[in-house]
Amino acid sequence: MATASSVQREPSMEEILASIRRIIEDNDT
Repeated sequence: MATASSVQREPSMEEILASIRRIIEDNDT
């Protein structure tokens, strides 16, 4: 699944926000 372009790349801002949002929603229940 790992491609040459994704081997060494920083997580994009959208990916970080998505994961943070997911955690917040998880703890919000």
